[in-house]
Parts: sequence; C-alpha cells; structure tokens
Amino acid sequence: MRIRILFNEEVYKKTSAGRHSFELFKNVFLYNKSLRYDTPEDHIKNSLYFEAKTFLPALFLVGDKLSMAHSLEERFPFMDNDLVDFAQKIPVKYKLGRLEEMIRMDENEIGKLRKFEMEFNDGKNVLRKAMSELIPEKIINRKKQGFSAPDESWYRGENFKYVSELVGGKKSRINEIINPKFIKKCLRIINNIK
Repeated sequence: MRIRILFNEEVYKKTSAGRHSFELFKNVFLYNKSLRYDTPEDHIKNSLYFEAKTFLPALFLVGDKLSMAHSLEERFPFMDNDLVDFAQKIPVKYKLGRLEEMIRMDENEIGKLRKFEMEFNDGKNVLRKAMSELIPEKIINRKKQGFSAPDESWYRGENFKYVSELVGGKKSRINEIINPKFIKKCLRIINNIK
C-alpha cells in the first residue's frame, strides 16, 4: 500500500520522508541474485519467497508469544526444514492448477483477497493430491481457510454503525495518524461487502 495514501500529511512527512513502502522490503530480493521475472510463474515463486522471508517469521513470532502466554506450545508440521526445501523446488505449475487463468490484481486494492477467493479456489495442489486417498474428497476440495482473526466480520452488520462513528468521526483520534479520506474509503468498501 502506498504510505502517502494511508497516513495524513503530517505523519507522512515525519515517518516516511518520501520513501515508498517498496524501499522497506527491497533488500529481501537484493540478497537473492537468482530471482528471475520473466514469466507469471517467476512472479508467484518470488511472491512465495518474499512471504517466507517477511510474513512467516513475523507470524511465527506472534504465534509463539500468544501460545506461550497461555502455556501452549504450537507445532508447525509443514515447516520442517527438509520439507520446506523440497516444497520450494516444486514448479509453480504443480502448486496452482489454474495458473493460466490467474488474473492480475492491484496490490493496493482493498478487499482483493475476497475478490480473488470468489473467483479461484486453487492452491495446495501437491498436498491435496498426495492426501487424496487418505482424506475424504469433501475435505480435500473445500476452500482454503486461513487462521486470521475474523476482524472483517466485526466491522460489518450491526457493528458497522459503531465502527463508523468510532473511526470515521471528525473528532476521532485516529485522524491524527491515518488520512480521514482513506478511512472513509475503507468504510464505504466494508459497508458494500455482503
């Protein structure tokens, strides 16, 4: 997301000094000189690499802290080093069965994940095929489910009016940081999602 759109002008000047958010992450790619950008497969492979270097470590850290705070020990069975190395070597065409049908999306578009999921139910094909004789078909073919908090649903329905007043009001403290126009745009989109 473009930082300039998200923050109000004063915060933008103090925090970003005109830097694009791309600057924060480009080093992930600079350290891997073998990355190519010639085909859609390359872009997906690079996206998976980027997520493994940025999103996953943060997810594990949060998961570890939250679980240990409740005397639980989480396990990540698919994160075994050898299995991860093997999975990274599998060609993208085997991971996504409908690669040629994939649509391009604006990364800054709010609600893009929902739009994508409505059109495609693809992914984890190697795992689905490997387990097809052990797991019932209705489980193998069901939609992928994430483990995110259901925060999007908290902002809709009967809660929408409360959230709108809380973050969309002129006296809202969030306006000290976030651009009010951006908040209003998000509220309009959330209100239109069924």
